[in-house]
Amino acid sequence: MITLDTQNSAQLVTIMTEKLAKHLSAGTKAVLLVNNLGGFSMLELALVTREVLKSPMAAQISHLIGPATLVSALDMKGFSLTVLQMEAAFLEALKAPVEVLGWTPIHAVEPVTSLTSERVVIQLEFTPSQDEQVGQVVARVAQKLIDLEVGLNALDAKVGDGDTGSTFAAGARKVKSALEAQQLPQGASLPEALKQGLEQMKHYGGAQIGHRTLVEALVAGKSLAEAAEATAQGAESTAQMQSARAGRSSYLNQQTLDGVKDPGAYAVEKVFAALGEARRGSQRTCSPRRRSVVF
Repeated sequence: MITLDTQNSAQLVTIMTEKLAKHLSAGTKAVLLVNNLGGFSMLELALVTREVLKSPMAAQISHLIGPATLVSALDMKGFSLTVLQMEAAFLEALKAPVEVLGWTPIHAVEPVTSLTSERVVIQLEFTPSQDEQVGQVVARVAQKLIDLEVGLNALDAKVGDGDTGSTFAAGARKVKSALEAQQLPQGASLPEALKQGLEQMKHYGGAQIGHRTLVEALVAGKSLAEAAEATAQGAESTAQMQSARAGRSSYLNQQTLDGVKDPGAYAVEKVFAALGEARRGSQRTCSPRRRSVVF
């Protein structure tokens, strides 16, 4: 066994395909098997397959099996490549129907076609809102997400790419820097506007209840207290979900997800908790005759 320093997928595939190509006769075609040793996600396997089909050896690959988990070693983080020099009898046997559930059908390798598209930029025209109360809420939420950056990255490292905190914080800093341009275009109340935003997020992102995402925490009650409690329960529920159907976590197995909250849902939980604390603080400092409600 050869142990190498960590390298990117292109470097690993180059080493492996060069060794495999030496065993293929010139001018012959072969079947390629891309196998998951147990711990690779389908996204990572797709990248490996792409690199193989971009390598010089790809000219001799006519058919593909996988990528799939066919020969695994528990949850091993790795993959294997196998080539079978093509013969008519082998190809006929591989194409034959079988009743084995774990077997992946063979497919002919076809050229990848690229489609060009035009970038569509929509410039919105609006007049910035001057609602100081809403501005305070937005600023508080943005700052909370910035404060959570390191912790969210650490949580996301367990079930994702380790960048949820940085992503939220970057967006929050952008919001803070442009706070004077925030508005509720339809004139709706802040809770109603947030609910509308959630529906748009579900529509474009595709995530729904039960998919183990931040949507679990965003489906909240009517009052701020109810919302804070609901977001906490929603975030906690993600730690008990054995699979995810959206986001990076959807590529992970049950053992990796078990007991770990979804980072996005956790961020929502902390934001609503901070808003609840701010509201209670404002109520304690307001006189009985004049009391402000921040949400």
